[in-house]
Amino acid sequence: MNADKSEYEVIEEKAEVVRKVFQMKLDGMGADSIVRSLRKQGIKTSSGRWFNVGTVRKYLKNERVMGWLRKSTVVYTDDGRTERHPTNQVIKDYYPAIISEEDFNAVQMSFKKMTSGKRSKIATPLRGLMECPKCGRVMTLSNK
Repeated sequence: MNADKSEYEVIEEKAEVVRKVFQMKLDGMGADSIVRSLRKQGIKTSSGRWFNVGTVRKYLKNERVMGWLRKSTVVYTDDGRTERHPTNQVIKDYYPAIISEEDFNAVQMSFKKMTSGKRSKIATPLRGLMECPKCGRVMTLSNK
């Protein structure tokens, strides 16, 4: 926020780090390599901590870098905690954009192309169709 709290203002020093992370991913680097590069350059997060793989992924998946705000509903759990559940309602240009929608989408596609772990040899017609409403990950079958 600017001094009179009327609009959001880009803090260029922090935005440059975000741009650098996105560019490294667009150049084909994985999260581990990005972390190593940032640490080698002495670059820390906005809270002053060293980057880790989880932080890099959060930067790369955060729609706010495009200026978007995804509305969410607050749910109160039985144990008194609150949880935010994202909705499909998005407000574009809510924040100043520091990454183009094109670059953001290219990075998201690079995540979808990555494979990890063993894949089941059993083909099912429903594979990949359901997502977790909390985190957005694809739901998988568990035999537990």
